[in-house]
Amino acid sequence: MTKKRKQITGVVGGLVMVAGVAMILIAGANARAEADDLKERQERLEKVQAEGAAASLTVFPIVLAGQPMKDVADALGLLLEKSGMSNLTTTDAVFQLPKDVEFDEAPVLFGQFVRENPVETEYALYAEYIGAPKTGVDEVRAVLVNRTGAAVWLDRQTPSDADFKRVKPQCPMSCCVLLAKRLHTPFSLSEATADDSGEGKMAKMWAEKSRLPDREERAAIEQRAKAMRNRGPETSLAVYPVLVGGTVDAESGAHLAGLVAEQNLTAATMADERPVFELAGGRNEQRRLWDLARAFRAYVRETPPDADYALYAEYMISPRDGRVMAVHFVVCDRAGEWVIVDFQNDHHADFTSVAPKSHDDCGRLVATRLEEYLTVTE
Repeated sequence: MTKKRKQITGVVGGLVMVAGVAMILIAGANARAEADDLKERQERLEKVQAEGAAASLTVFPIVLAGQPMKDVADALGLLLEKSGMSNLTTTDAVFQLPKDVEFDEAPVLFGQFVRENPVETEYALYAEYIGAPKTGVDEVRAVLVNRTGAAVWLDRQTPSDADFKRVKPQCPMSCCVLLAKRLHTPFSLSEATADDSGEGKMAKMWAEKSRLPDREERAAIEQRAKAMRNRGPETSLAVYPVLVGGTVDAESGAHLAGLVAEQNLTAATMADERPVFELAGGRNEQRRLWDLARAFRAYVRETPPDADYALYAEYMISPRDGRVMAVHFVVCDRAGEWVIVDFQNDHHADFTSVAPKSHDDCGRLVATRLEEYLTVTE
């Protein structure tokens, strides 16, 4: 090898060595930066945990099936309020990740959005519920940033995770239940912080959206239910055909009347009339319940039953896959005053216990709930 070639080889080798050292230095710098970022995120998480339920939070519209939904954010806010948070708000401002962007980039992009569109609270939350009607819920994702846009907490729940398995989310509301549970960690929420008084900002907003009667009327309903219970088995109850998918089902009504009669808590018979009520759709199940309650109350006032009380039920069953989503029923007295207004879905113990999969199962659930209302306890 000539001297000149040796020199060239030496230079190339040196450059390779320098490049290798540079790569090592860059990798080391990246590792240190990542470690520093994780350390800073942990410090921010510890800060919000110290603030706990008193921390202020803005919940952005939650992305469901590719669409930002403020109503879903409101539902999550209500659950967090019940868990003890008192400084909550939701916003109409929309943030959404581009379709071709992975969720791992959400902390940076959402943080940038918050910096450019400041919130009045100390923290901001963005979430996505991933899935499809036919396949169900695949993932519940969320990112929490502070008001400067710095990432605080990132969470992804899939069917392989323990909390996901416990909650078994099947709809937007149960996804909210899962996410609210996951948020117990960053906000230090527990049974000790819980507040189900219904006096918070989110509860009042939800009650207004749901057309929930005021406290006095709700107290009056409880007193009428107590009066019905105290009257005992001699009371008579007219059971109307059940509303299923916008049509009345006399067979389900007759089945329900038979189940109630077997309980010997009231003399139940099948009503001859078949009222059908057109109710608005939407994701607010309580609104649906109270729309039904108002429609039935108006009907009873105009067409009093040949009984002391009247019962009307609705079985909400998915036409797509036959899944029972909810069961509602209303009891009015002969004067058309509400006595019982009840709804059950997969967030309730009796619904979970009965696990309705058919019209007959739904009837058993209504009978179970009615028995609880009418059984005299010591």
